[in-house]
Amino acid sequence: MYYSTKILFLIGFLTANSFKGQILDTFDKPINNASIQIIDNKNMSTLTDGDGYFSFDKTNDFFSIKISHIGYEDKIVKVNNSNKGIQKIKLLKASLDLNNILVTGLRKEMHVKDTPILTHVISSKDLKNTAYTNVKDILEITMPNVQNVVSSHAGTSNNRVKIQGLDNRYILFLIDGARVSGEFAGNLDFNMLNLSDVEKIEIVEGGMSSLYGSSAIGGVVNIITKKEKNPYWFNISLLNEDPMIYSRTLNFGFNYNKLYYNIDINNQGSDGYDLTPLESNNNGALIKTLEEYNTNSIKQNFKFNFNDIYSIELNSKNYSNKISQYENHLLQIIDQEDPNYPFYYYQTNRNNSPMFKDNRYGITFIRSKKSRNFKIAYNNEEYIKSNYFFNYGYEDCSSIDCNQSNNLIDAEFINAKNRNKSLLVQFDLKEKNQHLTFGFEANSDDYSSFNIYDYNLGDNNNDGLCGEGFPWDPDDCLVESIFNAQDDTKSFRKKAFFFGNQISLKNDNTLSISLRSVSSKNYENNSVYSFAYLSPNNENRNYNIRFNFSKGFRTPAIKELYYNFQGHSPPVVGNPDLRPTTNNFFSISFDKRDFDNNASLDFFYNNVKDLIGINSTTDELGENILLYSNFESVNFRGINFHYERILKNKTSMKLVYNHTSPKSNNKEALELISRNSLRFNIYAKTPLKKLDVSFSAKYSGDKIIYSGNEETTLDDYFMVDLLGIFQPSNLTTIKLGYKNLLDFKDDRRLLNDSYERDLLTSYDPGRRFIIELNYNFKGE
Repeated sequence: MYYSTKILFLIGFLTANSFKGQILDTFDKPINNASIQIIDNKNMSTLTDGDGYFSFDKTNDFFSIKISHIGYEDKIVKVNNSNKGIQKIKLLKASLDLNNILVTGLRKEMHVKDTPILTHVISSKDLKNTAYTNVKDILEITMPNVQNVVSSHAGTSNNRVKIQGLDNRYILFLIDGARVSGEFAGNLDFNMLNLSDVEKIEIVEGGMSSLYGSSAIGGVVNIITKKEKNPYWFNISLLNEDPMIYSRTLNFGFNYNKLYYNIDINNQGSDGYDLTPLESNNNGALIKTLEEYNTNSIKQNFKFNFNDIYSIELNSKNYSNKISQYENHLLQIIDQEDPNYPFYYYQTNRNNSPMFKDNRYGITFIRSKKSRNFKIAYNNEEYIKSNYFFNYGYEDCSSIDCNQSNNLIDAEFINAKNRNKSLLVQFDLKEKNQHLTFGFEANSDDYSSFNIYDYNLGDNNNDGLCGEGFPWDPDDCLVESIFNAQDDTKSFRKKAFFFGNQISLKNDNTLSISLRSVSSKNYENNSVYSFAYLSPNNENRNYNIRFNFSKGFRTPAIKELYYNFQGHSPPVVGNPDLRPTTNNFFSISFDKRDFDNNASLDFFYNNVKDLIGINSTTDELGENILLYSNFESVNFRGINFHYERILKNKTSMKLVYNHTSPKSNNKEALELISRNSLRFNIYAKTPLKKLDVSFSAKYSGDKIIYSGNEETTLDDYFMVDLLGIFQPSNLTTIKLGYKNLLDFKDDRRLLNDSYERDLLTSYDPGRRFIIELNYNFKGE
């Protein structure tokens, strides 16, 4: 058959006036079903046969053809039909972008296919094909086992998530390798982490404490910022997704000789919304599902390369978040002639509304050579929580109109400061078959909390306390310090030495080991370690096998140790006898990376001991309190499956499935975990040249929540997003679409029971239109 095909083709060549060619790979093997198209005549196209041959009848002497095939790079060839003979054209194999991505999961750069610890990457392409503005949202859309869960402070922050069953307090978040510490109510303020200047996000699911320290029990999320290579650039982005968010971003900078500078200015916010609204004539605080807020951030990055070896980098970020809360007032009208007699409702700002600021700066010195790298990095972050009083004097709004600002006194007070300082010294050494890492890390945490005193009473006995001393007045504080109503600062100090070694073995196998020795001023010394092994594909097996074991730890946070917040109902009490959380994490994964598809299957087991959580209990006086406690043992078993494929015309699809099965004697540790979650994304090229379509669907299984002895099931749900991406020019991109296309809203919002109404499966407000405009100019 092979020879007969050749003979027929040669006969056709000798008897017809046509152009003939053959498509081969770099090993001279024929490529069948390759698409061949004459560029100037779209109606003339064909496919190669089983031996890679193709032909066009009666063509001009000079023309261009475009060759396309899945798994190979597109190629445009100018041909001369006057040259007789069969023209042979070779295509280069293409690989998924993921294979070429550098990751830092082992605190050193390597290709994602070569790391012995399975690492997932949200690439720049993934970011471009969605319309999300902060890290929490893109994590939820890309990794379905990242779940937004019910928060007691939902209206204010709503920033609590779980990854593989563990709360975000057990996940370490980094920006370019530097720890992010800003938090509120024990949760990370995700509004700080916008995507306007992000190149990619690396996710390592599993214990990484031996290299990254405390809080990496459940994994590491490393946000890598953009490092432009053009001489100069100017980018503008505008997004509106009412009522969820609006966003405005301006980014510009230059790269001149040895100097690099970039500034990113971002403003985002929301008018807020309420899925469980009260009646309009309700008197008092108006609590929304998402409160109105407005954030501003300015991030700057400056880098100077002394030469090819030495460089110094400075970075800073200033962030603010103002939350606007409201309340209704009933104003009594005495004048019977007044049309509003005898009373009417009106709305004002709400006293004690929270405001947040985060100021962060860092300096990094790097000495980089082929086999020896040295780095010193210092980072300083201060996260500040303030309270705003529009009516600090607490004038009676039932007798005067509190919307008249001349009737009132406003004030802003700092309630808490969280300061974190870190120093990292790291040395990397590459030998023949080893890559060694030596490092020292020191962390200093200080948490200060302050009383806010009544305008009229103040701290009248000047004792720095609330409701104590003589003369005693229980109402001299509007907001109490969380440290038993005393202005106080609690501190935590620790330092660590760590070591890692990646060894290349025979048959391209890779072994990675790491060890961390921790010395803490507040706790006894501790040591943790990890082990990872990569067996790549070979002649007998076309997939990689990875095995990972790690022993991790998380030291209690200052709040968890020293909280004594009697102003909360019921009081929240810390526990100085808390033990550090430790874990043993095991995983085995199988992954296959071809030219047009990428698949991985990961089995994990995470045995967590002394998990820190909140128990509802009673104190020595029999009063109900919320006490920070250790849960003796919590086990998480699960499966993670990822599949990505590039289809014809570079259309791509991605499927992610997660199964998480928790087990514990403490039911509080089992809350808000969906056993099954699924995500499907498809990014499609359309027949219209400049229009692409992005479709995504997410399924999240049901969850359990407890209140005392009461158990409530939160239903499973399914959401769909559809987005059109139009690029009228190389500089401009327009995104139009709908989020939550099927208009899912939790029916629990319609119940009369206030407790049930607050336990929503999802805080999503339903179907909404989204538009985003991007202008990106890059100098040549």
